[in-house]
Order: sequence, then structure tokens, then C-alpha cells
Amino acid sequence: MAIKLDRRTVLKGIGGSILALPLLEAMTGGKRARGANPTIPKRYIVCFGGQSLGADNDPIHNMYVPDTIGANYDLKVALAPLANHNNIKNEITVVSGLKIPTAFDNGGAVPAGGRSDDFHINSLGPLLSGVSTNDNKVHGPTSDQLVADALGGSTTFKSLVYRVQASWYLDQSAPYGRDVISYRMNGSQLVGIPSTVSPRAAFDSLFVGFTPVDPAEAAKRAFLLAQRKSVLDLVSAKTEKLMPQLGTADRQRMQQHLDAVRDLERRISAIAPDGGGACQLLADPGGDPAVGGNNTVNGGTGFDINAGYSDEEARATLLVDLLHMAVVCDLTRVATLQFTMAQSHMNMYPLIGIPYDLHEIGHSSYGTMGVSQGIAWHMKHFA
Repeated sequence: MAIKLDRRTVLKGIGGSILALPLLEAMTGGKRARGANPTIPKRYIVCFGGQSLGADNDPIHNMYVPDTIGANYDLKVALAPLANHNNIKNEITVVSGLKIPTAFDNGGAVPAGGRSDDFHINSLGPLLSGVSTNDNKVHGPTSDQLVADALGGSTTFKSLVYRVQASWYLDQSAPYGRDVISYRMNGSQLVGIPSTVSPRAAFDSLFVGFTPVDPAEAAKRAFLLAQRKSVLDLVSAKTEKLMPQLGTADRQRMQQHLDAVRDLERRISAIAPDGGGACQLLADPGGDPAVGGNNTVNGGTGFDINAGYSDEEARATLLVDLLHMAVVCDLTRVATLQFTMAQSHMNMYPLIGIPYDLHEIGHSSYGTMGVSQGIAWHMKHFA
């Protein structure tokens, strides 16, 4: 007879290592783990790409919004990746025509939920919080944190905040908040939540577990991880004990889960370690892609196509997969994933072959087509 498991069940192994489990029938009273099951929680995930629509002096204005309204909507260049993954567009609603009201629209006064006319930074505040701004700052908690208070429950992480773009990448300026997507209230003070940028740190946080209080146990785990032991090896005894007690469907789902965790470990281990910085101090199995240097120009002549890039393709793939596993394991129900910073200066040449940073494409001769190709890169990982 299959056992009954609590939804908070984890496998605890050597050195305090833990492995969260996927949602199993043994946790839902024998009901199917997928489908119309009222015990499966709601999830809320915000994905953000730091590229505006449109381009300077370009007669082409729309390569994003479908012409057809309804279930069989068409996919223009920016949304083309939604045709992949078994035509995932059928699960996605495209909402267009939204606008952040401006002071110009309101006779010079900043309207409620709007912004002043300096759009580069001032758009971010109302977009994230719904609260107006005229000073380049966010003035209210963001939706993810409000939802986390409602949905977080007893999950290990009330919310996760990840960012793919590893650095600002431009010598001439600084992010000034364009690298922060999530804000919460700490008493009466609004504070920004730093994003986890390192896939290595994100993996350790989710799957390696908490540092044991016992120094001997901590040392044992550190030694095993230093030998590139998988976290699955550290909980192998508990896994072997649990598997025979599960029903057939749960055993299959559990094996898929273990295979996915092993694959994530393998891919993180395959990334070359960072050449410097704090990532060297992180535990095996592997480091993060090296952080690329800054550019002195935004694009075109003098633009260094080898700078301003930290293998964001690999980082995006890993962080998306980690976020997926965190939701499957019910470690969190709320997350933000900032693919690129607002007004992003990430080098797009390695990704779409255009020698400009993401923001500057909109000011270049590549026009709306180039902007759309940049957005399509984000949509590929979103899909």
C-alpha cells in the first residue's frame, strides 16, 4: 500500500543536505498530481525584458502585436518563439494597448499611476508597483511581494528574485535602480530586493539545503561536494528507502524529478568557472560563466562584440530551469525573473548577430526588426 506524504516532505541526507520532492499523489490523497486538483496552489511569476517597443524614425511600427484577435492569433517576429514547445502560444494570452500615463498626457502634472516625461527610468516605478513617480524611484511594493504575502504560505521561499543579465556593461553610467525589479515594505521603509544572478548560488539555495549547525556535519558535506558528489548522492539512502513505498505513478514522477535535478547539476558543472570574484568561493559542482567587461560605446563603430556579455544564454537556460524546479517542488509560488535590466546595455551580438547593446538597437539602423529580434530572444526563454 502506498504511503501518505506531507506536502512539505523533503529528503534529508549527509551533512544536512536536503532534496525537495515534486507534488506526488501520495501528497494529495491519491488524486492525480496534475489536472483539476484544488489542492494544487496558484503560482505568480513575473518575467521582465528591458527593451521598449519601437525604434527611432522607423516606418514599421508593429512586429509584436498580433493582427488576429482570439485563439488563432498570428505570431510576428517578436513573439515567433511561442510557436515552439508544442505551440505554447495556445496557453498564452497576449494583452496589448496598455499605457503608463505621463505628465504630458495630463497637462504637465504626473497622474496617478503615471510618470513624468523622463521615460528612461521613470517608467519602471509605475510599471512594477502601479504607483506614480517623477524622481526615478519606485514608491510602492511590487505586485510579486504583495502576492507573496497572500500565496507564500509555508513554502521555503516566499518569493524568488532572479536576474539573467549579470552586469550593467556600460562605462558611461550606472543602473540607478534599473537592475532591481522587486520591492517590499520593511516596516515603514520600502526596500529593493537584490536579485540572485548566479545560477550556482540559486542551485545551492534550492537543492543543497541549509548549512548544518554541527561543524562536523558541515565539514562532511563540504568535503563531499568538493569531490563533486551530487546532492542526489548525499540523499541516496533516503531516496532508496522512499521509492519502493510509492505507487507506480509517483515512482515515475519521482524518477523524472531526480533525472531533472541530475541534469541541472551536470549542466552547471559544465560551465567554466568564473575567472575572479565571489563565484570562486562557491561550492562545487561548478562555477558561473565569467562576467564580461564593460563597453565604452553603445554600438556600431568602436563597439566591442566580445564585451558586455557573460554567456547570458546559458544563464537564462539554467535560471529558467531552476525556477521551474522550484515551482514543481513547491519551494516557492511567487517569483520574478528579470531577463535584462531596464534600458539594458547587454551585448546582443552573441545572441542575434547585431553589434549593439539591447537598448541601442532601437536607436540604430536595425530599427523595429532588430528590436523585435532582441525581444524574441527573451520570448524564447519565456516559452
